[in-house]
Amino acid sequence: MGKRIPIIFLLIDGLADLLSKEKTPLMKANTPNLDYLASKGMVGEINLLPKTIPPNKIYSSLSFLGYDPKRYKIKRGAAEAIGMNIPLKDGDLAWSYTFATLDEKGNILDRKAGLDGYKLDEVVRSINEFVDVSVPYVFLRSYDTRGALVFRGNFSDKVSDNFVYGSKKPRMVKPLVEDKAASLASVITNNFIENAVSVMEYHQVNLERMNKGLLPVNYLIVRGASSKIPNLPDFKEKWKIEKAIVLAEPGVERGVALIAGFDSINFEPINFSSDLNRIFNQLEDLIVNYDFIFVHLHHLEKVCWKQDCDSKIKMIEKIDEKLEFFRNFEGIFVLGSQRVISCKNREDVHSKVPVLVFGKKKDKVKKFDEKSVKKGKIKGISGTKLWSIVFGK
Repeated sequence: MGKRIPIIFLLIDGLADLLSKEKTPLMKANTPNLDYLASKGMVGEINLLPKTIPPNKIYSSLSFLGYDPKRYKIKRGAAEAIGMNIPLKDGDLAWSYTFATLDEKGNILDRKAGLDGYKLDEVVRSINEFVDVSVPYVFLRSYDTRGALVFRGNFSDKVSDNFVYGSKKPRMVKPLVEDKAASLASVITNNFIENAVSVMEYHQVNLERMNKGLLPVNYLIVRGASSKIPNLPDFKEKWKIEKAIVLAEPGVERGVALIAGFDSINFEPINFSSDLNRIFNQLEDLIVNYDFIFVHLHHLEKVCWKQDCDSKIKMIEKIDEKLEFFRNFEGIFVLGSQRVISCKNREDVHSKVPVLVFGKKKDKVKKFDEKSVKKGKIKGISGTKLWSIVFGK
């Protein structure tokens, strides 16, 4: 038996930006370690999603781990709940939600309420205390303005979201089929949102948020209804490894990995610097016990949403400092951008995403950024093909 070669996969949401005449934050950042790893490894682009599938967290997570999102229909609500350690059974209705901000006319001012979670646990407690919809439910926040809402019962997930991309106003959740379980799901969800809005409307936390220059929270956007326990082929069995673990905040990415058979570490996010330090402090111990370590960083999405490109540059440079760890790494290191998120218009962009593989073959590219990787060996391949290269299959 040959020597075990550990693999670390670092997936960073929003690392890549939309190419334009101006340099992207990744191009502007001083990244000597990323560039070193690129010069000693190979780079390129992954074609995560076909044009028919919109770019978002659930689809990109599936695709980057090698699961075709057209074939494996994992709903966001289930992934969110599983990633938050909320037990599910068939018939439970799981939603992924975000706190949102509407203006006085009911238009969507910010569908993620600035992605700032300041004091939102107090709002969550109030909603749990005062909202009664006649069925048991679980309403928890994961991080920032996100969380999961689960109704216990025998529901159908054949219901609409209450938000459509590009729309100015939210809409009611509606049944998509003529079915009692779907009708009940829509009624219960709409009732919950209506009551939650009443709790939020005059909540003290909103005054405190506005005094700090933050957006108030006065609405819930729900997406990705799921009423069945999802499953995926086991990642370990597929690639013939023994142990795999995910190190990620509660939520979709952790949920997808758990569904795919990964072990996990409970990792409650604090802030960017603290989370980054805690992750890299754990890597050496994890390498001893695991063949594959999947690490997810979500923090760049927040500064993209705030259109704070200067902070994005600084955060990329902080990540790069930590990547010195891999200069003498006796294993394989894979780094990818989960999504391309424009810092100018703060929306997901349907595009190939950059990737780096260190510890396998080498190409002639000396830098890692959105433009340089186009000259690399990895030419628009799928997530499955990426792991075929990494595992040598």
